[in-house]
Amino acid sequence: MLRTHCPIWTVEEEQQQHRFKEAKPCSFPETTFARAVDRSLRACFALLRFTDHIQVVYVQGSTGKVDVHFDKGQGTLKIHWRWLDFACMHHRSFCRPWSPTNLADTNAPFFCCHVVEELLVQSIASMFKAHPIARPAEMKFMRQIGRRLRYLPHSIKLKPYPRGILVSWEDNETESFRTLGPSGPDYHVVLHDGNCSSAEMALLHDRTARPNELVPCGCRQQFARQTRRICLFTGLSHASTYYAMIALNEDRAFYGVPSDRVSPGSYEKVKTLSR
Repeated sequence: MLRTHCPIWTVEEEQQQHRFKEAKPCSFPETTFARAVDRSLRACFALLRFTDHIQVVYVQGSTGKVDVHFDKGQGTLKIHWRWLDFACMHHRSFCRPWSPTNLADTNAPFFCCHVVEELLVQSIASMFKAHPIARPAEMKFMRQIGRRLRYLPHSIKLKPYPRGILVSWEDNETESFRTLGPSGPDYHVVLHDGNCSSAEMALLHDRTARPNELVPCGCRQQFARQTRRICLFTGLSHASTYYAMIALNEDRAFYGVPSDRVSPGSYEKVKTLSR
């Protein structure tokens, strides 16, 4: 997983690199864009044995050409905060003809897989030295990452139903591919109890799940085709809250950003909501 060429720094760039190395961590923005970029990048690192230990830190670096710096001794990758800011990453050119207006919402759409791929390339360049033989391996890895990002669940929404919750989501596969191809792969949807907080930290779907197997934490699960992207969970307690974790039902697929916590509706509440 190496670049095909080494960077050659000017004196000014060497100084910028040193200043960036000393930069302090900054506060993490609570937006879906920031959370999706961060979780996806860390999921990429978790895929590989020699990067799964890396700690990612976002810093308030100075304006310059340095975006990432890897401290091999500490196993820490420092990344400029602008990679977590939608406006900063699109100020020169937009990847879509319009941008979402609800970027701060938990269930906001995430169309910018290109940001994760661009940041991953820079991170790999910072972590490893050049080795031309490794170029095919790097290309294969990036192709695998691209596929995982296309199927990354986003816009995850939970809607109360009488003693139930309707879960829906989107992904970034093209509609033409859905139309021309078969019904698509399965997604694994787990509706966790609100007290099952450890599950929402997961980045990778461990392995392909089977309908006759229980989820390790004992929470409810369903499977849905990619062309459908909807599940209805029933028989839930209206006194409890729930959140959804969704991933492609494959080994080491990427989880989407966890949904908000929602309580099932009573019959009276749901009637009020539907009016």
